[in-house]
Amino acid sequence: MRFKNSCLSSNTPLLAKIPVRGVRNQAVYPTDERKRKRKESNRESARRSRWRRKKHLEGLTQQLNRLKIENRELQKRLGSIINQSHALWRENDHLMSESMALKARLSGLRHLLVAMNAMQQAQ
Repeated sequence: MRFKNSCLSSNTPLLAKIPVRGVRNQAVYPTDERKRKRKESNRESARRSRWRRKKHLEGLTQQLNRLKIENRELQKRLGSIINQSHALWRENDHLMSESMALKARLSGLRHLLVAMNAMQQAQ
């Protein structure tokens, strides 16, 4: 004897069709309760995942801001060092020119001294 639309005729296990009293004293079926708990667990997991992603993004944003500031400071330092380097190159060029001029003058004075000594000895 087959009963249509009864809990005995479906493929669902008999225990799954027996209502269990829930927290609010409402009839809740075990499979429905498992689905509800799984759904709630998935929601909570998704919420935690969104929270972790948000915190990770906040951390990356903070790191980006710190690195931008550090980059600007390094660029300023580099600019200052380049300016100092150019000033030192100019000073070095000036000193090299002055050194060459002094060497030439010294060489001329030596020649003059040699000539004067030669004239004195010739007398």
